Amino acid sequence: GTLLEVSALKGKVDRFLKESRELGFTAIEVSDGSTEITKEERAKIIKKSREAGFYVISEVGKKNPILDHDLSISERLELIKSDLAYGSNYVLIEAKEAGKDIGIYDADGNIVEDELEQLSSLGISKLIFEAPLKKQQAELILKFGSQINLGNIASDEVVSLETLRQGLRGDTIILLH
Repeated sequence: GTLLEVSALKGKVDRFLKESRELGFTAIEVSDGSTEITKEERAKIIKKSREAGFYVISEVGKKNPILDHDLSISERLELIKSDLAYGSNYVLIEAKEAGKDIGIYDADGNIVEDELEQLSSLGISKLIFEAPLKKQQAELILKFGSQINLGNIASDEVVSLETLRQGLRGDTIILLH
């Protein structure tokens, strides 16, 4: 996502997409987590990426917690709806690797229930929740089921996440009943 953001800032999105295709990439992340991209430009990039044959995952949220807090829940909902309308296959909800004080998480990494409820009111099938902390993963799995789309999982945590999904850990064993 950040590389595409840089290409957008430099007016080189077409070149970025062409080179990405030549390198064999089939998916593109469209975000403005590190930069500012207008809603109109974001929509154009999503459409252009889809027209170029890419699978598109857009991301809503800012990497800087201060800037992320400036995004209201209604602005997040509007971006999600817009991204999906312009062709994004999925929308990723930003949480960074720390999973604290950003997106749907408070400073301790706990889910802000009201925000989660509002985001999930759109339906969760096209949302991917970044959930780097095990307690976040368990809570989301218990709330929405084992097929919830989760992202920002460290590669050495994938097996642990799958045991959560299968109800093979104390946190989620209730799924087996």
